[in-house]
Order: sequence, then C-alpha cells, then structure tokens
Amino acid sequence: MEEEAARVEAAAGLLVHQMHHAAALDAATHSTDARLRLLPTVATHLRDAHARAPLLRRGVLGAIRRWLRALPQSPAQPTAGDNAIVRLHLTTLALAERIAPFVSAEHLRASRGLGLLLLRAARSVTAGADRGPPRGCAHQDSRSMNHSASRGDVGSHSQQLRESAQSVLRAMPPAVLTMQ
Repeated sequence: MEEEAARVEAAAGLLVHQMHHAAALDAATHSTDARLRLLPTVATHLRDAHARAPLLRRGVLGAIRRWLRALPQSPAQPTAGDNAIVRLHLTTLALAERIAPFVSAEHLRASRGLGLLLLRAARSVTAGADRGPPRGCAHQDSRSMNHSASRGDVGSHSQQLRESAQSVLRAMPPAVLTMQ
C-alpha cells in the first residue's frame, strides 16, 4: 500500500514537471504542440481519483495556470494556431473543473495566480455576451469542445473561456475563494 502511494506521488510529480516543460517548449516555439501532445496523459491522471490529491500537492494548479496563459492573436481573424489555443483552453478548463472540488486555499495560493486568472476570465466582458449559451461550456464534454474549436469557432473564444472559468469557480469550495 505504501509503495503504491509512493508510486502515485512520483508519477504526479513527473507529470507536473512535464506540464511545465511542455508550457516552456510551447512558449519558446509560439505553438501549442507540446501541451496538446501531453493533454491525453494529463486528462487520464486527473480522472483518476487516487491521483488527484498527489497532483494537487505537486502543483498541478500552477501548471494549469501556465497552460492557460496564451491567448489567440486576433479573435477577429482566427488562425490555425488560435484554434489550437481555444481547444487547449477549453479542455484544460474542463479538466480543472474536475479537480476544483478538491482544491484547498493552500493549493490555490501555491498556484501563483490561477485563482486570479480564473476570476478575471470569469468577469471578462465580451461583445457577444448576450448571444445565448456558448458552445464549449464546461458542462459539455471535452470531445464536443474540441470539435467546436476545430471548426474555427474562435470568435466566441472569450465567451467560452468566461463560461468555463465560471464553471470552475462554481465547482470550488466557497471557502477557498474567500481566502485568496
């Protein structure tokens, strides 16, 4: 039993390190390739109930913050790179929503800004805020979000990001958000 816990803890540490490394690679190359390649592995680990606590202890929220920092260049004229960023943001936020109920105030503080990033995204005002429910909200599964982003629906990226960030914040225990 103790060996299994040590193995899960080590795997969590390695995954968080890989997430930071992928974010650094993508920042250097101005792409999302490394993060998108790692995304299925991250999703698998975050779905595992036994891995959530070790991932939070090892700083997965800080890695998620780094993954969410890149923004599309121009929502008015989307590029293929912008579509990848939309897909990455929405899928990352859907994964963050899965672990949000397990987040403590210490985890959020250790993330060095994820809470503020989510609050800013959730409060952002968009031109199309009254167009009805956005495609790609966090209550849809990641396959439909990826499909929406791959079709080039980047124009509503801000609204989708706002709705997804609000869903993550709603999933967090209320005491966590008041202790920032």
